[in-house]
Amino acid sequence: MPRPPAMFPEKRAAIIEAAMKVFAEKGYRGATSRGIAEAAGITPGTIYWYFKNKEDLFRAVIRERSPIPKIMAQVADPDRPPEEVIPELMDNYLRGIEEGVAVYAFRIVLSEAGHHPELTAIIREEIAGRLIAGIAGYLEEQVKRGRIRPMNLTFLAMLVMGPLLLSGIARFVLGLDFGPGTRQELVKTASQAILYGIVRKEGK
Repeated sequence: MPRPPAMFPEKRAAIIEAAMKVFAEKGYRGATSRGIAEAAGITPGTIYWYFKNKEDLFRAVIRERSPIPKIMAQVADPDRPPEEVIPELMDNYLRGIEEGVAVYAFRIVLSEAGHHPELTAIIREEIAGRLIAGIAGYLEEQVKRGRIRPMNLTFLAMLVMGPLLLSGIARFVLGLDFGPGTRQELVKTASQAILYGIVRKEGK
């Protein structure tokens, strides 16, 4: 008996890849199932074997083609100290938004989120919810282990991500060019500024 279409992971991956490109080119509002299907080389109806609607597909793009999975994997290991984890997650995030169509996806999030409640909800759940909560959970464990000082960890997680978001806005929306080595210098500067403020020193 032939497998149902939803059991073909390679086709699902092709749909996500096509959707990422179409979202980048057309924006969230302008992306259609027909356009995504054409880019994936399938019929429009095939998409709905794998995804309920455009929201569901965009959520999959965020979860599987953004820097978030790498960051979530990093903060899942509480044995690693903040001095290693924070610079690495910053670097992974910046690398992720610099790669290919992710630059345009970043612009979509900034320009369209306020106009589409369903898009706002996805960003709130996938970024504010999973990402910030994941980082805060890692930091909470570091407090328990005496590695960092107690403080509001949700705000601290937001502080970790803040310079990265601002850098993305400056570069990809405003078109500011900070020259070669920008990512490395930003990671070094931001991570050191945060770590020197939160890492618990002996006797303090």
